[in-house]
Amino acid sequence: MKHSTYNNAKQCLISVAKEAKRLNKNDKPMIREIINEQADQMHRQIDFCAMKGSYSESMARQYKNWLSQLACKLHP
Repeated sequence: MKHSTYNNAKQCLISVAKEAKRLNKNDKPMIREIINEQADQMHRQIDFCAMKGSYSESMARQYKNWLSQLACKLHP
């Protein structure tokens, strides 16, 4: 399946954002921090997989770009 790494990371980030919003309804800075930390963790995992040769560095950059854009959209 093409882009399965990104699709899995995307679903995980969406789930984390939903849970953060549910648990911290009125604490927007905390929600943003949780989302950003999860996205950062995923960036590191993508870099690690690219380093192991799972996909190219340019694809890793694209995945990270997509995740960063998604994280911004998920912010309250």
